[in-house]
Amino acid sequence: MITEYNKKLNSSYNVYEKYNSYKSYRKQVTDRIKSILSTDSNLLIVGAGNLSDLDLSALSKYEVTLLDIDEEAMKEGIKRQGLNLKDFTLIKGDLTGLETTDFFGNLDEMREDYLTSPIKISLSQYDVIVVLPIYTQLLLPQLLSILGYERVQMYLPLIQNRIDVLNAFLREHLKSDGKIIAFSDVLEYDHSQEEYQFLKVHENNTLLLEDFYTQYLNTYGYGLGSYGLFEISQKLNVFKEDYLIWPFSKERLMLIKMIVAK
Repeated sequence: MITEYNKKLNSSYNVYEKYNSYKSYRKQVTDRIKSILSTDSNLLIVGAGNLSDLDLSALSKYEVTLLDIDEEAMKEGIKRQGLNLKDFTLIKGDLTGLETTDFFGNLDEMREDYLTSPIKISLSQYDVIVVLPIYTQLLLPQLLSILGYERVQMYLPLIQNRIDVLNAFLREHLKSDGKIIAFSDVLEYDHSQEEYQFLKVHENNTLLLEDFYTQYLNTYGYGLGSYGLFEISQKLNVFKEDYLIWPFSKERLMLIKMIVAK
């Protein structure tokens, strides 16, 4: 279910159009990653997908492993950037830990084994693990499409649990002196909202973006995207934070928060 949903999602829009429109954002993400890397770093990119938000050519001197549930999307993303598949290690894997359970066939019952189901992916140890925006994508879109907004609320604790499990899994594969660079979509607005216009105007003012986000947290609390970063901050030392705007479509933008922790 999860594999098929993500394949449909990755093929549901014009990938080339998205790729071209993300050029500036892709450079911002890639530059932030490069600024943290050492010369001999080996990287794991989590949630690689179509690679529309990452410039792999700029990371060519590093050993790069890509991880996503949609292997074909990763392959097409590498080819789209004019690169060779053989230069990268691709790992297909379910980051929710629920792909092999009957979770989606049994949505009326919240069983204990859903909370304890492990992530079954074989990984090495890495100097740097890059987490692209995935916390809001782990289960929420799939459940919303099946259940709708009201019924999905009962599953939010499970999604939070799956974020805990994912972050713990990634820490297990981080070298003792390694770093996690995590990007997460913490807020989203469409073009009809005042906040959209404000963020669009001030997208290069990091201090204003941070203040805007802090005020939101103080008013409304943590969403799933924010929670994923918060969980990391409770287990590792966060020594760098940053904010950027992701022009997700002509009608929508997202505020992305980045943290670097070790």
